[in-house]
Order: sequence, then structure tokens, then C-alpha cells
Amino acid sequence: MKTDKILVVEDQPDILELITNIIEYSDIVEKVFGATNAQMGMNIAVKEQPNLIISDWYMPDISGIEFIRRLKNHSLTRDIPIIICTGIMDSSYHLKIALDSGAADFIRKPIDRIELIARMQSVLKWAKLYDFTKQQKAIIENSHREITSNITYASRIQNAILPTEENLQSVLKNYFIFWKPRDIVSGDFYWATKIGNYIILAVADCTGHGVSGGFLSMLGIAFLNEIIYRKNLVSASEILEEMRAKVKNLLKQTGNTHEAGDGIDMALCILDTEENILQFSGANLPLILIRNNELIEFHPTRNPLGIYLLERNFENHIIPLQKNDVIYLFSDGYVDQFGGENGDKFMTRKFKNLLLSIHSFEMSEQKTILEKTLFEWMGKHKQIDDIFVLGFKI
Repeated sequence: MKTDKILVVEDQPDILELITNIIEYSDIVEKVFGATNAQMGMNIAVKEQPNLIISDWYMPDISGIEFIRRLKNHSLTRDIPIIICTGIMDSSYHLKIALDSGAADFIRKPIDRIELIARMQSVLKWAKLYDFTKQQKAIIENSHREITSNITYASRIQNAILPTEENLQSVLKNYFIFWKPRDIVSGDFYWATKIGNYIILAVADCTGHGVSGGFLSMLGIAFLNEIIYRKNLVSASEILEEMRAKVKNLLKQTGNTHEAGDGIDMALCILDTEENILQFSGANLPLILIRNNELIEFHPTRNPLGIYLLERNFENHIIPLQKNDVIYLFSDGYVDQFGGENGDKFMTRKFKNLLLSIHSFEMSEQKTILEKTLFEWMGKHKQIDDIFVLGFKI
């Protein structure tokens, strides 16, 4: 079914009639409009929204080039393709001017019927493809907005179930948190509470990032709430054992070869504020303590909270604390970030040296230095993972 409409703008009546007749006799369009000047052509273009405009180069009121510019500046006509038509002999120079102004094609007088029809069909085909591409782009952009909106809402939910600043301040007093999700939602999370004289802290890194990591992180927070508040456990390693069992059960991990190896890495510590003793147990994430300018690393058990071929019991470290000890818990995002002149990873040794150099500063200043150092290190490199660092002072 023919649906295309063509507008011909030509100040010479005989040429206007010739072009109109060629188009009508070709039987490829639904309707042909004619205009003898640019203003008339502009009015028809706005009202009728033709699929193609064929315009003369020279007209009595304005030039064809100026006519093209006006069409391209009008919201209702800017996407209508235009073929410029002229009898000027220096076609290569004028072709460049026409195309630079926004014309889709160029044809010279005297009009050749076969050439005109061929160029019309070519431009109309291109225009339909362009319209289809625009429609698909609009659909994709709308879908992207909806998906982003949903993910942003998920981020608000994630933030709502994390400890608030007030909660952390009442638990830790002197601390900082540097949290930089790679995407809108994060696979890294933190958790804190105080039960009697015990302060319980956890920093975790879930498999993946973005939506998948964020979903697992919310389940991890729910598991911690259930284990600690319902079972009243005050052993760091026992909490991790319970967490591992729950993750394996949730993900239906039985040890079969083709199962997904999803899980959670976690550093969990329990501070006894009366005895000034810290318990630490780690599932792939360590704890760093800096005391008297000496850095001491407490290594984790090399098992995740989830299925693992060489499953081991989680070790429970007992650490007597001293005043002014500084403790750091962190995911692997900072040390694994690419950057520098050669695009290398930041690496654990450099990260430890950085912590050692800043540990005596105020907590807020330490966070600022970590942010600045990471920004300068990354340069033009993209962030590859969620990043989390928690520091607190005894």
C-alpha cells in the first residue's frame, strides 16, 4: 500500500509540472504536493508532513540552501529528507554545500526521469530505515530508563537496610567508611550492631556486582540478622559457619560439578568492650591492625560462605586490643583496581603501605586520602568492582 507523500518546491511552473508528472506517473507514492516558493513549501511541509521534499536551488524569495536550513531548524520538519535540484554546472562544489546544509541527495537539471525515480526510492528507503532506527532507539532508551529506575529503587532498599550513620556512630564512635559501588547497587555491604557489651561488625563481598551482587548482599544482611539476634552467637567463627550453611542451602549447593560457585566473602569481628578483646574470623577477607606504627595482618580462612571443594572450618582469632589500635576491614575492590601508567592492579602491598602511612590521621582525613589516591590511580581506567574500606580506632 502506497503511503508516501512528496513535496516539490520549484519556482518555474513548467519544471514543477514536469517533476510532479514524473512522480505521479511512477505510481510509487500516494500524493504529490507542489509549491512555487520556499514560504509556500514551508507551510505545506509543516501541515502535511511529507516523506520527502524535492527543492530547487534558486528561488525568488530565498535560496534552496536557506530553505533546507529552515526546515532543519523546525521541530516538525527537521527529519524530512531533502533532495536539492539545480541546473548549476559545478555540481561537485554545490553538492558539498547542499550535503553540508542537511540535504540527503542532489540531482541536476535537466531532470532525467529514471535518475529522479532512482534517487527518490533510495532516499525514501534510507528515511524509512532511519525512522525505524529512531523508533528502536526510543524503545531502548525507554527500557533503559525503566530498568535504571527499578535499579535505583533497589539501591534505596539496599541503603535502607544497611546501618545508618547514627547506628554506626553509637557503635563505633571513631571510624570512617569508604564505599564506592561500581554500579547503582552494590555487592559489597557492611553490617554492625551492639548487643550488651559486644560490638559485632561485618564487611562482605558478594559474588558479582550490580543487581546480582546487590540481591545476594540483602540476603546476607537478612542471614546476619537471623543468626545473631535469634541464636545469640558470640563466636565470630560460629557465625561464619552458620552463614555458610545458610548460603549453601539458599543456593541449593550440594557439591555437584556443574553448580554455580556463587557465595560471599566476609570479614567478621566481635569486640568485647569490657575485656577489650577482639574476635576475628574471615571468609577470604583479612583484618589489618596497626599498632605502634607496625602493621599486623590476620589472615582469613581461604573459604567463601558457599560451596567450596576444600572446605575447612573457619579459624577464630583472639586479639587483645590496646588503646589507639587502628583496625581495617575491606573487600578486594581497592587492591584489584587497575590504574597507573601501565594499567596495573593497585595490589595488596601498596594498599598496606598506604594504610600504614595514614593510620595516625583523623578518620575523616584517612577516607579523603583513600578516595584521592584511588581517583588518581584510576585515571581513565574504569572501576572494575565494588570498593569498600572500613577503618575504626580503639
